[in-house]
Amino acid sequence: MKAPIPLIFIHAGEQDWLQRSLIQARNSNPNSRVILLSSLGQTSPEGVEFFFLGDYFEQAATLKQGYEHFSSYDPAYELFCFQRWFVLRDFMRAQRMTRAIYLDSDVLTFGDLTAEGAPFEECDMTLSKGHCGHNAYINTPEVLNGFCDYCAACLTQEKAAQIRGVMGDVTLQSLGLRNSLFPHNDMRMLQLFREDKDFLIGDTALVRSGVTFDHDIGVTQGGFAMDGETKKLSWRDGLPYAWHTRLAKDVRFVTLHFKGPAKPILDQIFEEHCAGARCARP
Repeated sequence: MKAPIPLIFIHAGEQDWLQRSLIQARNSNPNSRVILLSSLGQTSPEGVEFFFLGDYFEQAATLKQGYEHFSSYDPAYELFCFQRWFVLRDFMRAQRMTRAIYLDSDVLTFGDLTAEGAPFEECDMTLSKGHCGHNAYINTPEVLNGFCDYCAACLTQEKAAQIRGVMGDVTLQSLGLRNSLFPHNDMRMLQLFREDKDFLIGDTALVRSGVTFDHDIGVTQGGFAMDGETKKLSWRDGLPYAWHTRLAKDVRFVTLHFKGPAKPILDQIFEEHCAGARCARP
C-alpha cells in the first residue's frame, strides 16, 4: 500500500475560503500531510503544516524579469499563477517528495485523495479537461521539472513569439481573438505542455466508475444537471453527487471547485455539509 499522498495548497493573501478548504482537506484526509505555503502572518488550522512561501520563491521570482502580460486579468495574479508551479517544484525538491496533489484554495475535498488517485497512478500528472491544475496529482518529479522548464522558456521569449505560439491554436483563431488580448495564462501553458511534450497526463474531469473530480461547479462538465448557474448537487452520507443526464445516473464528486464568483457557494456548502458533526471545527 502506498503512503498517504501529501495535499499542498499555495496561496497569497488572506481569504476566508482558504481556511474552509484547509479544514475540509484535513478532515477528509486525516492520514495525509496537509500543507499550506503562504505569506508570513497567514493563519492555518490545527493539523495543517505552514511553510513560508518566500523560502521557495527564488526561481519563481525570476519569471517577473521577462513576463509579458497580455490578458485582461490582474497582472500580479496571472504572474503568481505561473510562479506557483515553480514554488511547488522547489518545495517538493526540498522535502524530497516524489508525489503530491496540488489543490487550489477554492477546492473542497470529499474523499481520501490517496485512494481516489489510484486510477491515475500510472500517469505522470493530472489536469482537469486537459488544461486546469486546480486539483492536480503530481506523480513524478520529472513532469514538474519539465513544465517549469517549458514555462520559463516560453515566458522569456519576446512578446511577438509568445503571441505566435498561443495564437497558432486553431480553436483560438476560430474565436477571433485579438493579438492584444488572449488567454495567455498558466492554464493555456499547461495545455500547450500536455500537447507538446511526451508525458502521460490524466484527466480528472472524466467520469470513472461513477466518480469524478469537479472541473468547475458553474459548468455542466459534459452533461451534469444544473440548478441555475451551478451543478445541482444531492448529498449522501456527507458526500456530493450530481445527476449526469447522458449517463442517466448520479455521479459522486471527490472535489468541488468554486471558481471565480462561486466563492459564496463554497461558504454555504461548508457550513451546511462540512462544519457539523462529521467535520469538526479546529
